[in-house]
Amino acid sequence: MRPPTYGQNPMPSKHNLEIWRAPANERASTQILDAFLQAHKQRVAFMLDELFNEEALREAYDLARERENLEKGRAQGREEGRAQGREEGRELGLKQGTLFTLADLVQDGLLTLTQAARKVKMTEEEFEVKVKALQSELQSI
Repeated sequence: MRPPTYGQNPMPSKHNLEIWRAPANERASTQILDAFLQAHKQRVAFMLDELFNEEALREAYDLARERENLEKGRAQGREEGRAQGREEGRELGLKQGTLFTLADLVQDGLLTLTQAARKVKMTEEEFEVKVKALQSELQSI
C-alpha cells in the first residue's frame, strides 16, 4: 500500500493516515494483517463470534457454577452421611453395651435372665439369642 498521491484520494481515511505515520516495520505488519483478514474474513468473523458470544460464555459459566454447586452438594451429603453414621453407631454401641453389661450381670449372678431380658424389653430367648450373636460377632473381629 502506497501513500496517496496528488489526485488519487484527496481525503485519505483516518486508518490510512495512521498506517503511514507508523514506522515501516509496523506498516508491513499492518499490511500483512489486513491482507490476512480480507482473505479469511468469514473465518475471522466466526472466531470473533465464538470468542465474544455471550450465550456461549454464559453457558460455560453456568456449567462451571453447576459443577461447583454439585460438588458442594456432594460434600454436604457426605458430611450428613457421616453424621448419620456416627449417630447410628452410637445408638448401636449403646444397645450392644447394654446387652453385654446385662449379660455379665446375669453371668455373675447379680441379675436373673428374666430381669435382664425385661430391662431391654425382650423375652428370655430373644435376649439369649442377641447376646450370643453379639459375642460371636465380637469374636470374629
